[in-house]
Amino acid sequence: MKIIPIMGFGTEIKNNKIKEITIEILHKEDITQRDFIIPQIPELSEEGSERYLFVTPENLTIDIEEDELNKNKYKAIVKFRLQKASYATVIIDFLFQ
Repeated sequence: MKIIPIMGFGTEIKNNKIKEITIEILHKEDITQRDFIIPQIPELSEEGSERYLFVTPENLTIDIEEDELNKNKYKAIVKFRLQKASYATVIIDFLFQ
């Protein structure tokens, strides 16, 4: 699985291609890794981390039922599990495009 960096002041990128792309983006946005340190609000400072580029939801089920709140309408009940640090909203958006 491909892992990508989430940029922060302590991010170290080992993959040269990803490092090259990241440096290009930082330069284009006119920021440095030091910009992720916010002395005035230290809890907002971001050290950085990594995330999987692609995730696959596990145990995905979609059930369609009558909506008890909206007469003559239906609702989808979606259930799934994701790896840590993944966003369920991204999966929902993808499913219902």
